[in-house]
Amino acid sequence: MSGYEALRKPRATRLQEASAANRVRFHLPDGPKQQEHDAAMASSGDRSLDAMTWLYGHDAADMPTMA
Repeated sequence: MSGYEALRKPRATRLQEASAANRVRFHLPDGPKQQEHDAAMASSGDRSLDAMTWLYGHDAADMPTMA
C-alpha cells in the first residue's frame, strides 16, 4: 500500500460505508417500514455538523506529507 493510500483509505472507507447505509436509510419505499424508520430517525442519533466534523471539517492540506 502506498503512503498516499495509507493516509486516505480509513476516511474514504468510512465515507463509503456511510454512503452505503444512506442508500437504504433515505430510499425506502413509502409505507409502514418507511414511516417506522422515519420515526426512529427523528428520535435518535446526532446528525449535527459537530458530529459530522470527520467529513465536513476535513482539510486535506492538514494531512501529513509523504516523503
